[in-house]
Order: sequence, then C-alpha cells, then structure tokens
Amino acid sequence: MGGTYCFKPEFFFHGSDSERLLLWESTIKMIIDYPIAGVGFGNFNSIYVNNYISPLAREPHLTSPHNIFLHYFVNLGILGGSSFIILIVTQIYVLVKNIKNDLSQSIWIVAGLVSVLGMVIHGMVDTLITTRPYAMMYWLLYGIACCNIIRDEVVDEK
Repeated sequence: MGGTYCFKPEFFFHGSDSERLLLWESTIKMIIDYPIAGVGFGNFNSIYVNNYISPLAREPHLTSPHNIFLHYFVNLGILGGSSFIILIVTQIYVLVKNIKNDLSQSIWIVAGLVSVLGMVIHGMVDTLITTRPYAMMYWLLYGIACCNIIRDEVVDEK
C-alpha cells in the first residue's frame, strides 16, 4: 500500500531559471546604462552579447530579457517602460471599477481583467505579449470589455 516518493530538485527548479536570473541582472545593468530611450527594438541581443552577458550564462542567443517589464524598459527606456506600466495600471483600474455585483452582467469585463492579469503574471517570466497571436487575443478581450463598459454607461444614461 505505502510507497516511497522521491522529489527531484530538477522538478522544482528548471535549468533555465538560473539563466533567467543572470539575464535579468544583465538587463538591469543595460537599463541603467541606457535609461532614457533604451537600446531600441531589435538591438537587445547584440548589445547583451557584446557588453553585458554574464560569464556564467549558457545561452547567448536571446532576443529579450524574458520579462515583459524589463523588455519595455530596456528597449524603450524610462519613457516607454513607464508608459507601459501606466497602460497596465489604467486597464486594471478601469476593469475593476466597472465590475458589477452580478457577474453575469460583467462576464466580458471579468474576461478582460483576467486577460490583463494573466499577461502581467506570465509576463514576469516571458514576453509572449509581443507575439502577434497573443497580442491580438489580449486586445480583443480588452476591447470587448471596454465595449461592455461603454454600453453600460449608455444604458445608465437613458
């Protein structure tokens, strides 16, 4: 009946986790060195490999820092990174503010909120939002949520 269970550290800690930490550390140094306008889109890998890659890093062919916030700060500097954070905070505020007590009336608003939160949470370890299919689905859900908010405001005015 009884069994022995063995937990392998590899199950909990993926080999790329330590690589990602080295990448983030290098990215923060890049942001400090290019604070205003960033390095520009498409320039991350060449600058990373030539000047910032850690001697402990095993993967030199990376096009982003695998963190959506670091991605925008390193590519667009404080101006672009701050704008991205303002966009996310504004989206979350608008969606939360418009959720009604009856969730059946707010299902698309909740879907929009879940998509924003999902993007933020997953964005901590990847930059998938920068791919076209993911971005299109994200903005579709957010757009439907905003249409429902506007519709509710028009109905409330009548």
